[in-house]
Amino acid sequence: FNLTQVEMFSFSVPILFVIAIIAVLVPTAAVTCNNGYCYEICTNSGNDDYKRCVNRAIDLSQATVGSGIDCLDDNTCINITLICPINSTVPPCPSQPCKQNCEIRGYNTIYQSHSNWTIYAPNSWDDITITDFNVFIQGTMNCRNSSSCDIQYGLWNCQDPLNPCFREQSNTNYIHCNTDYQDTQCNHPTNIITCPDGAEGEDNSVCNIICNGDSSCNSKTINCGSRSECNVLCIGQQSCSDTVINCPSGSNQQCNIICGSPDNSNSCNNIEIKSYENRGNLNIYSMGILAMDNAKIVGPRFNE
Repeated sequence: FNLTQVEMFSFSVPILFVIAIIAVLVPTAAVTCNNGYCYEICTNSGNDDYKRCVNRAIDLSQATVGSGIDCLDDNTCINITLICPINSTVPPCPSQPCKQNCEIRGYNTIYQSHSNWTIYAPNSWDDITITDFNVFIQGTMNCRNSSSCDIQYGLWNCQDPLNPCFREQSNTNYIHCNTDYQDTQCNHPTNIITCPDGAEGEDNSVCNIICNGDSSCNSKTINCGSRSECNVLCIGQQSCSDTVINCPSGSNQQCNIICGSPDNSNSCNNIEIKSYENRGNLNIYSMGILAMDNAKIVGPRFNE
């Protein structure tokens, strides 16, 4: 860290106290990128903690476009502190996809889980480029005005939709079924949760159903609709048991289902996942202990 970075987040505490906190919390190995391209590659090669990027602080506050961290293997990037610069293109981003100065990249053929991240980004997730949905992290996002939030495992956003660091995205819907904030559909007497469908011709709409509480979304029928990418997160203890998930029908949209996290067990037991009318990919990530016991899965029948 440096003092200008601390000031950017407006910590209203004595500076000596801040330095003492930093001395305790910053990981043991530090990488600073000064006015250039910088990429930290983390791998399990040789079972070396340094190569795995365990206890690493990466300061990209002065880095050029395209710098970031590359987590090539599962459970490599642990106890990471990542400092991102302000994305000068926000708002708005003049080109798509937008390339920020701070990229988090995984390996696109397997799922990965990484723990204990602390991210500093003034514009929150708008300062970061995420490559590959298959990378899941646990940790904290710190954005401007000393705001912070718990990172939603399975999605690149905050858990609390009311938090200042939460990123509002166009054409993206959230249905929260957890202890702190329950969407009305979660307790509907019909036990049916239905995603709002994207408009005809709209290919970039997303529906996220977050079952984060103990036994949340149990015995429910989740309908993903026909034109939205569907992400179902069954990450609460014993969540999504005896649940039926109907993936997007008749479209090329993906259906992504996460069953469990490293901290829980018994998610998605007796679940039924139906994707036979979908032309997109069906991606299922089974994590935690005893996840997906007695699950029934019907995959896409199309090969286009």
